[in-house]
Amino acid sequence: MKIKRIKSCFACWSPPLGKGPTDGEDINISSRFGPIPNEIDDTVHLSYVEAIDFCIEENGQIHRTDKYEHMQRKENPQLIVRRGDEFQLRIALKQMYDKDRDVMTFLFKCRDRRVPNYSHGTLIGVPLTEKPQNAYSWSVVLEEVTKNSITVKVRPAPTCIVGVWDLEIDIQTIERHTFQSPNPIYIIYNPWCINDEVYMESEEWKDESVLNSDGLIWRGSPNYPTLWKYAQFERDILDCALYLITNIGGLSGHLRSDLVAVTRALSAAVNVNDDSGVVFGNWSNDYSGGKAPSYWTGSKDILQEYYKTKKPVRYGQCWVFAGVLTSVCRALGLPSRVITNFASAHDSNGSITVDYLVDKTGKIIDEYDSIWNFHVWSEIWMKRADLGEAYDGWQVIDATPQEPSNGMFRCGPASVAACKQGDITKPYDLPFLFSEVNADRVSIV
Repeated sequence: MKIKRIKSCFACWSPPLGKGPTDGEDINISSRFGPIPNEIDDTVHLSYVEAIDFCIEENGQIHRTDKYEHMQRKENPQLIVRRGDEFQLRIALKQMYDKDRDVMTFLFKCRDRRVPNYSHGTLIGVPLTEKPQNAYSWSVVLEEVTKNSITVKVRPAPTCIVGVWDLEIDIQTIERHTFQSPNPIYIIYNPWCINDEVYMESEEWKDESVLNSDGLIWRGSPNYPTLWKYAQFERDILDCALYLITNIGGLSGHLRSDLVAVTRALSAAVNVNDDSGVVFGNWSNDYSGGKAPSYWTGSKDILQEYYKTKKPVRYGQCWVFAGVLTSVCRALGLPSRVITNFASAHDSNGSITVDYLVDKTGKIIDEYDSIWNFHVWSEIWMKRADLGEAYDGWQVIDATPQEPSNGMFRCGPASVAACKQGDITKPYDLPFLFSEVNADRVSIV
């Protein structure tokens, strides 16, 4: 057989040097490659995959995500899984899968990116294999083959971007087929995965700081805590958290797999000072146009209203900022808790002292800094690869707009271990945190 043009699948072959054909010359390749089709069919066919069963109930129990409203919908439930651990998919086919004939590739694309990109980690191609890849890579492993279906185990990388992913399945048989899943997959942080940077060994703390939807916040007095409903599994809360990272925080691509960048973005996005964040702070006694901070007893109404209107909710003070930020973190799978610091110093100039100007009689003339009767912030549990394992563990993040950090009203993540050791040289905002708990009071005459 003679052809004028060689398809790209033969591009690896070239004739001996000096003996190549001139332009337009016929060449005979049948003897080298055997019979070949007159035309290679690269047409995309849509008929091979019929449907995907996301195994909502089984995956929800294994990944401890069954409480999310997305997973409990009677119509069109949506899968939420934790990165670094396997989840199961059953794929219905119109013909029996043949591993020797069919080449199947799973494409995962970040939904909020118009053009997903391999280099940014927003487009992932994973071949179907019989054995998993290493623990730090994506993998799709064939578990079972039946007459008209296959079961696979998918494991997202423990460092992958947290967010909403679309799934496309490409199959190359004699023809090429593609199937676009109508439903997305939500991937969140995983404190149960030892390779995730938020891994936490204590089961008790994971139950409390990830799965517990209610908690106590102390304000005003150490003797009278108040109930706060975090509502991290309720409608729109997870979607609002992802909106804050991408739309308000402006993180895209690989930055969304950088937990330091994510937490700094969240601490800024929960207040309104630099952007259209969630809560409008008010420390006056005039709450017209909104509700007094003491009105709120949970995050649900605040976050749902904000996600619906995309306008700041009025009004909040420190415990409201902390409660909302903790809800957002728990929705994303981050271990988080609320901390109250009584007699909390506010150092406005980075001196790590609370400075007062007094006259010769000791009367205060001016207060450069102040001591609040209490202040409330959030803490998350994470590794600090940028600092070293000595500073892993609880990190302070504070959404209350007190002082700017690198030009924005945000605070943290600041290592609690570093603060206790007085190592205030470590990022982020450790001098400010240290002064809150351990500032010296200085009187300037």
